Parts: sequence; C-alpha cells; structure tokens
Amino acid sequence: MTVLFNLISLFGVVVVAVIGRVLGEDAKVFIPSFSEELLRKSAGRLHEDIAERYLEEWLSHNDSTKTLTGKLTHAASI
Repeated sequence: MTVLFNLISLFGVVVVAVIGRVLGEDAKVFIPSFSEELLRKSAGRLHEDIAERYLEEWLSHNDSTKTLTGKLTHAASI
C-alpha cells in the first residue's frame, strides 16, 4: 500500500512541476504585453497633448526594466 501511495505522490509532484513550468513560460509572454496594455490605457486617460510623450517615456522605461515583476510593478504603479 505504501508503494502505491509513493507512486501516486511522485506522479502528483511531476504533474505539479510540469504545470508550474508551463505557467511560468506563459507568464514570460503574457506579462510584457499586459504591462504595455496597462501603460497604453493609462496614457489614454491623459490629455492628448501630453499622452504620446508620456506613453513613449513609460514604454521606454518598461522596455529597460529587466525583470517581469519590475515590468508589472511599473505598469501597475502608473
């Protein structure tokens, strides 16, 4: 019985590891585009005279940010 339990536990660990890896790879694609969309929406709320200038500055800063968490934090803080 313990052998069966150990095999089921091992299978569960492998499944969780695979799911975590897939979600991590998806986050690498999703977060930069999501943060860019947040910045575009924020710039859209500004007066049109300054919106383009601010958007360019924010996108430049977002592109220079190396970490995904940093990109998301930057976009959410604006």
